[in-house]
Order: sequence, then C-alpha cells, then structure tokens
Amino acid sequence: MMLAGGGMGKVVDVVDAATRFVADSSVLGRALCIGPRMHVLQKESGEWELVAPGTAGSSEEAVFEPYADDWEDQDAWNRNFVKLLNTVQAGRGWVGWAQDMAQAALYAIGIGR
Repeated sequence: MMLAGGGMGKVVDVVDAATRFVADSSVLGRALCIGPRMHVLQKESGEWELVAPGTAGSSEEAVFEPYADDWEDQDAWNRNFVKLLNTVQAGRGWVGWAQDMAQAALYAIGIGR
C-alpha cells in the first residue's frame, strides 16, 4: 500500500488490491504486490509473461500475487538494500564527525565565535 503515495503507484491500483482482499476468497493468507502498470500475457503453463503494449490477448495489470519461489531472491535483495542503507548512514555519521572536528578546530583558533 506504500506505492499509493509514490510516483509509480496509483490510488486505483491500491483500491483494486484492497477489493481483491475483501472479495476474492482465494487470496486468503496470501500476499499481493502493487507495482507500476505493465502489459502481461498468461502462457499456457499458467505463468505470466511481460509483453509489449498492444499484444493480442494481453492485459494491463498493476496487482500481482507473489508465489513462494518469488521470495527466494528477496532475502538477498533485502540484505543488500539494508547494507546500502547502513553504508549511507555510516557515511553521514563520518561526515558529521568531520564537520564537528573542523568547527572545533576553527573555534579553537578564533574563527566562528
């Protein structure tokens, strides 16, 4: 539901997902992902394939049900993303420390009083 406020997500897609949770009993205990609208086509095997707009038999969807195997790569992605966030925060901390040290040194020699 976080994408409703983002540039990629649309409120109508969030409402569609909420409606599916309420009206469709087959999503009980499952998850729905809301993303940007994409043109997809369902193959004979039941899997969905990303296709070009205007492809015969395709539909434009923004709400998808993730399957169990979709979560296998999620742990590695989350770990890398958290590492990235931690690195950014550590960098901000070191920049703040350097600024404080520079200000203290300038204050000691009479600049910045």
